[in-house]
Amino acid sequence: AAGREELKVSESVPMKDARRLAHKLANAVYKHYTRETGPFETRIAFTRKSPAGRDIYVSDWANQLLVSPKFTVLENREKADLIRLTVNDLGFPQGATTDQIYQKAKGFGLELCPAETGPCLRLSTDDPDYMLIAMEQITGRGGNPDVFGLGSAADGLGLDASRARPERRWRADNQFVFLLRKKKL
Repeated sequence: AAGREELKVSESVPMKDARRLAHKLANAVYKHYTRETGPFETRIAFTRKSPAGRDIYVSDWANQLLVSPKFTVLENREKADLIRLTVNDLGFPQGATTDQIYQKAKGFGLELCPAETGPCLRLSTDDPDYMLIAMEQITGRGGNPDVFGLGSAADGLGLDASRARPERRWRADNQFVFLLRKKKL
């Protein structure tokens, strides 16, 4: 609305913490528009080395999924054939919601990945492209349904979590990893 103040935030920090202030302000704006806690003050839970020796950073949000009782590991080891598709590849050039994406993939005979696919894939590939794991959502921070996200930063690779509410709208260029079929070892 023109001429109406939408958001007012008052914070002060020492100059050495200017970056932290920027993150706090970004969180305030995000919460104002989405009514959800913002992701901008995430911390690294731990790091590990990839097979090629690159650092892998695990965000505290991904760590919340890893320690959730809903995160399980399959009892029997299986070989998984995975496919990575953009939302556009699934037939949504204008983007789509999580539910629409999952339904369309199911219609193509694709399956949701086990949750362990996220950490396993992050440990086994140095691919820096950001991709989301199409999986049954796990309730994470603030009670939101999350999925694992794999990406990179200038100094390493990351395992993160992303909100995946059923009605969340994804861009046409967002990439999701699905399961083609399972094979017993």
